Amino acid sequence: MKPHREIPEKLSFLKTLKKSSSEGYRKAPWLLNDFSQNIWHVSFEYKEPKHLNWCVELYDGSVLTEPKNERLLTSFKYFVVIATSNHGNYDAHTNGLKTQVRSYGIALKIIDHLLLNAEAYGLLKTGLAGLSDQNLKGLLNQFAQSSSSVESVYEWPERLASFLVKLRSDTSDSAINQLLASFPHLSMVTEQQIELSPLPIPMDEVPAIRASLILNGYATSWPPEAKASFVNMPKISHHILSSTVKAKDVRKPIYPILDIDNDDFYRTEYEAMRVSTTEGSKMTDSIFLAYRKVLYSMGTLHKLGADAPSPKSLQAVQKFVAHDSKVGGSFRTAPSEVVLSSVKKAIEFHYKYGSDIVLLMSRLLKKCQSENVTLNKITDKDVMSLCPESLMALGVKKLGITALNVGSPYGPVSANRKGSRTNYYKKLRANVGFLELFGVYVGCVQIVTGAMTARRLGELTDLPAKGSLDKSRQWLKFWLRKSSRGMMGRRKSIMRPIEPVAAEMIGNLEAYHQTLLETGFTDEDLPLFSSPTLTAKGTISSGVSVYLRNLDLFCDYFETALCDGKRYYLRQHQLRRFFAMLFFHCAQDGDESTIRWMLGHVDLEHLWHYINENIDGTILAGAKAQHLAQQIYTKGEEGYTDLMDLINETYGTQNYVKGDAAKLEERIEQLVNNGLVDAVPEFILQPGGTKLRIVTTVRRNIHEQD
Repeated sequence: MKPHREIPEKLSFLKTLKKSSSEGYRKAPWLLNDFSQNIWHVSFEYKEPKHLNWCVELYDGSVLTEPKNERLLTSFKYFVVIATSNHGNYDAHTNGLKTQVRSYGIALKIIDHLLLNAEAYGLLKTGLAGLSDQNLKGLLNQFAQSSSSVESVYEWPERLASFLVKLRSDTSDSAINQLLASFPHLSMVTEQQIELSPLPIPMDEVPAIRASLILNGYATSWPPEAKASFVNMPKISHHILSSTVKAKDVRKPIYPILDIDNDDFYRTEYEAMRVSTTEGSKMTDSIFLAYRKVLYSMGTLHKLGADAPSPKSLQAVQKFVAHDSKVGGSFRTAPSEVVLSSVKKAIEFHYKYGSDIVLLMSRLLKKCQSENVTLNKITDKDVMSLCPESLMALGVKKLGITALNVGSPYGPVSANRKGSRTNYYKKLRANVGFLELFGVYVGCVQIVTGAMTARRLGELTDLPAKGSLDKSRQWLKFWLRKSSRGMMGRRKSIMRPIEPVAAEMIGNLEAYHQTLLETGFTDEDLPLFSSPTLTAKGTISSGVSVYLRNLDLFCDYFETALCDGKRYYLRQHQLRRFFAMLFFHCAQDGDESTIRWMLGHVDLEHLWHYINENIDGTILAGAKAQHLAQQIYTKGEEGYTDLMDLINETYGTQNYVKGDAAKLEERIEQLVNNGLVDAVPEFILQPGGTKLRIVTTVRRNIHEQD
């Protein structure tokens, strides 16, 4: 018998060849305890290890870690290790740490999606082996529809909405009515709350849903007295996503529509004209490819004797490309005169007060630095001692109307900081509070920049405070949204010519941000349109919510027009439509000089290409419809008889034309979207330069040629 001999140390790499495949995938550098444990200890160089608990309850009442579910659990565990390894080289985790972290997260998202839909996939009967190519492609296609895994992977908005509707149904009507009577603020639902809360729930049931959450123990610090009250979203998440290993602990978005606190429950002076602002962001190519690669790695499970989708099903997804399924909504039009008036007022306000507003903010920040305090330690007396004369004359008297600064009459939480709606907006327009005035000025910059660039809301909120303008300060640089497909996840940038007044306004905000950095209020470059909170507490705020807050302050300050008792609170998609509308309007009237000044393009054909390439089809269709409707409504039907005949044939009447321009616009927009009506510019070369006119095309069917 030959003596047993060990492989020499210098040939130790050969030891892996003696291992079974399954043994190689039972370990990973990030897995700190044994593969067989029901609670994994995980660390990707974390300060403290994190726990991954496989003990989750499934739809049949069993637990994933029970013996009956052992094959499914083992497949899941192997899948996570496989996903983080160099595929094809077991026991090899030589890929980068960031890659491992991303693959780990993707694998858990796929597992959680499967667990949430376990019954539909037949997971407890056939395991992963039962997943068809249609299942896998459908899964990838669903994931690709949003950059937010909370939305696409976990379908959180829909699951939350179902939970809320059922909770309300299961709660006593009498208990709900009693609570609503005791706390009237629960019945207050604002347009901004609706706008920022893409939840498919009946709006008329919102007060009852809020009450149901409170009555069933899903609220913290209720009733709101010493502390603010809010819906306990982590508790709801653990209830709805109890069958997941990771998703239930992932932070969920805050939906203002579920706001139960009575602090500042009105956000605007009037109810807003309804708008639709959703600009869904797709998953980038690079992330999609990472998901596809991780999903395809399930094939390695076959080598381990574990359950896995068939090789044929996996091959079907190896080169699968997701298609776009989201359809844009329709957008409410803001009258052109409202936008033009707003741009005019914003520019005038900038020339009168912009520099002094930024100057006072810089002085306040420097005082905070010299005294080593935060903004809420500044007294109203301090504000007045630093205030430029122009702002004193304007009416500034304190740090903020609702600021919780030293000497403020308000406690840390006060339901009545704003007082009555009438008094608050009277003070706003009297310029009493500086922080509100600063928000109005930032809103001015947003209005002018938004109207003159026609960029998406996300592209504007992404604008950095440093480096947005080129060295000549004549071009503004944007990182395009919805531009990453085919770019391996890299977002394209575009340089947009910008009018000097807009560049000057942006320059003021750049100076404000430079002071933020110099005084230590922030140690990083923030987005351009960041603003202090109106309470003067916390950090500088940025993002969509603050951007919309500043627009609302602007609209209430300058009192944009009312329609049926509702105010036009301008939104970026309306400014984008206005950009195209201005082109059509000026082209119709032969006013090319206004186009060139307002939109920053010298070449009219280049401008038209810019509009076509950078404004969504839905918004452009709306602009065309609005232009045609206004022409007919203000100048008569002459020259538009074919269009009016088509409207009559399609909808059976022309009577509404005499009294309802909005209905006329709506009908024309439907025809434009159906390909039956179009309005395009015709460029005419003349000795004095290029002229243009708008040509309207009407077809009786979509197959008819021009």
